[in-house]
Amino acid sequence: MEKCIFLKTQTIPITNHHSRLNKLEQIQTYFKKKKKILNIKLKSLSNIVSAINKLTNDIQVAAKDSSTMKPSKNPSSNLTPELRKLLADKHRARPIWQRTHYPDDKSRYNMLSNKLKFLLKIYKNSHFGAKQNQSFD
Repeated sequence: MEKCIFLKTQTIPITNHHSRLNKLEQIQTYFKKKKKILNIKLKSLSNIVSAINKLTNDIQVAAKDSSTMKPSKNPSSNLTPELRKLLADKHRARPIWQRTHYPDDKSRYNMLSNKLKFLLKIYKNSHFGAKQNQSFD
C-alpha cells in the first residue's frame, strides 16, 4: 500500500490581502514545480523521517522565497565601530555616575556625551551629503 503526504493550503496571516494572495501564489508555484516531493513512498521509519525533514525544509524555503526582507530598524547597525564603542562607553558611564555622584564620573559621562554628539553630527552630515549627491545623479 502506497502512502503519500498531502498538503493543506492555509492562508498566511498578513495584513494586506493582495500581498497575502501573492505570497500564497508564490508558495503554491514553488510546490507545483516540486511535485515529486509529494509522491514519496513511506514504507519504513527512515523513509518517513527523511520525508518529514525534506517537506519541512521545502516549506521553509518556499516561505523564505515568498517573503520580502525588511530593512533593519536598528540605526546603530549603520554606525562606524568607533561610534558604537563610544555609545557603549557612554551607556556604561551614565549608571556609574548616577550611582556614585562623583564629580569625576560626571565629567567622564559629560565628556563622552559631548564627544559622541560631535562625532554623530559629523557622521550624519557626511551621510546626508552623500545621499544628496546620489539623488542628483
